[in-house]
Amino acid sequence: LGMWYFKTELEELCFAVSKPQAFRKLSSSLQQVHAEYSSLLEEAAARIRAALKADPILRTHTESIRVQARMKSAYSAWSKMRRKQVTLTELHDVLGLRIIFKPSQSGRLPTPHHWQRQAILCYRALEVVHRVYPPLLGRRIKDYVACPKQNGYQSLHSSVRLGSLRSEIQVRTTEMHRFAEFGKASHWLYKSEESDGLEDWLPPPPPPRRPP
Repeated sequence: LGMWYFKTELEELCFAVSKPQAFRKLSSSLQQVHAEYSSLLEEAAARIRAALKADPILRTHTESIRVQARMKSAYSAWSKMRRKQVTLTELHDVLGLRIIFKPSQSGRLPTPHHWQRQAILCYRALEVVHRVYPPLLGRRIKDYVACPKQNGYQSLHSSVRLGSLRSEIQVRTTEMHRFAEFGKASHWLYKSEESDGLEDWLPPPPPPRRPP
């Protein structure tokens, strides 16, 4: 329903009010982590951006590629620390990079082919990233592209080491990102940009499951 932004804001506000000491301590720790690794993240983002734009397949089949830094919210970090019984330094996704790319227009593809093409480009982008920053041993790649979450969320998540920082890389298309941010309404918005008329819409079907 496009409520993710409000959900995050409400969680942060409720955390700050209900557990003020924990909120202040964790927020301060997150700011220290960000200050310590911000330059390293910028350097990693630049390296990944250059590698993605140099790849012949992505260069041919994408219109734009963004690589942006992201930091876990205080409530999200606190919740995961409690759930996994770990400390902040043991989390692999406190700081990370998110790759968002827009596939080039390829005419009116049937819906299954449209999502297959998006999935293939996501896997290609992650392959390029792993050439620069190999995945951490023992950490599985979370494939929410082939197997979306129940709410329709799609993205690839991979844990890597950026120098001295263990981090998470997320890969998704602009359409997947809109869905993650705005829910099912994003699909109608995407379709309305592609045509002048109003169309009935449904949440995007998942691409066919890859063989093991």
